[in-house]
Amino acid sequence: MDAEAGQTPFDQRLFLIFMVTFAAMTLFEFSAQFLYPYPPDWRSNVITSLFTSGLAVVIAYFPLNSYYSQSERLLAEREKNRAVEAELRASEEKFRTVVENTLDGIMIAAPGGDILYSNQANAGIFDITRGAAFEPGSKNFLSFLHPVSGGKAKEEFGRIARGFESVPGEYTALTATGRQIWIEAVGRQVIYRNEPAVIISVRDITARKQMEQAVLYANKKLNLLSSITRHDINNQLVVLDSYVELLQVKNTSPDLRDYFSRIEEASDQITSMIRFTGEYEKIGVRTAVWQNLHGLVAGAAVGVTFGDIAFENNLPAEVEVFADPLIVKVFFNLIDNAMRHGGRIRVIRFSCTYRGTNRVIVCEDDGDGVVPGEKERIFERGFGKNTGFGLAISREILDITGISIKETGKPGTGARFEMVVPEEAWRTNGPVLNAN
Repeated sequence: MDAEAGQTPFDQRLFLIFMVTFAAMTLFEFSAQFLYPYPPDWRSNVITSLFTSGLAVVIAYFPLNSYYSQSERLLAEREKNRAVEAELRASEEKFRTVVENTLDGIMIAAPGGDILYSNQANAGIFDITRGAAFEPGSKNFLSFLHPVSGGKAKEEFGRIARGFESVPGEYTALTATGRQIWIEAVGRQVIYRNEPAVIISVRDITARKQMEQAVLYANKKLNLLSSITRHDINNQLVVLDSYVELLQVKNTSPDLRDYFSRIEEASDQITSMIRFTGEYEKIGVRTAVWQNLHGLVAGAAVGVTFGDIAFENNLPAEVEVFADPLIVKVFFNLIDNAMRHGGRIRVIRFSCTYRGTNRVIVCEDDGDGVVPGEKERIFERGFGKNTGFGLAISREILDITGISIKETGKPGTGARFEMVVPEEAWRTNGPVLNAN
């Protein structure tokens, strides 16, 4: 039983050839002896039959061996292909399950924008009817974009279709039912059904944008109240200063000069505080956006009279930072701070370096520098030879998007301000994707 179980079809075919040949030769020998009588020699007949059968087996071995070897290889490849196909089907099923159950919308579009695939979440975002009413290629996702964002989105989609990397962008869109929404989208070029396509991940951020608008509206109301209050206080300060001047004219007693001086100093401090609140309330009013770094510094230097001071803007032209629009005021304050307090400086230089995954924006000069005990105090409100408000506000503006600033220069060799931009707040060669 074991021997029979161990036989292969190849062995069986060889054995069958041997037995058939042996039987045929034996029959032939005995038939010949019957037809043409000669002295019987059964040994010779058996030997002849065995030899002929063995020769037939040897002749049949090589083509049969080649045939069965090839058959076994084809069978093994077929089994392997079946296993691979099963894995692919399982993987595709897992992918489809994940895609269909994700909260973000996912669609695959042809280079022209025709939607080839849309998951359930994406259909919900754009109010697209799934099933018989939706046929692949029957809708173009570019048609869902609001005219305000359409041009910018088409440009970005074209870049993705040409193989360029994409970054998340915010757009205004219109659903299939005409409802206006805000979306955040990012895409990537892929191959879909052996054709180039673009996979787009979409997130509905309408609720977030509505909350942002509500916060901005509330801030505008508060800023209006603050502005009116500052105006009223300034008016009262003008009245107070006028009465103090009248008192000084009417009463010239030396004993009261010190009191008058203290009143005027207090009035100046109140005026300075009010001016600071006016500057501070502007921070965070407008949404942070992507801005070209080189252009920001160049804009901050416009209108500045440098005289004999050399100004060097060595920032790369392709780098952008995500920051409050008031960041241009930060760079102006640094230039102004160097010219006011740097002493006999000959150069003000802006440059950019890496620190791990972060970018470091450097503003330095070759003036007197900052003494160690004042490196942190210069960022405090009210400190310094002038008012100290410039650097204090600068730190707050930068902190909105996680950018830090500190002074790291050596006294006597010049001031050096380092602004560390986190990885998520800088990029290169990216389009400005904020929607207005």
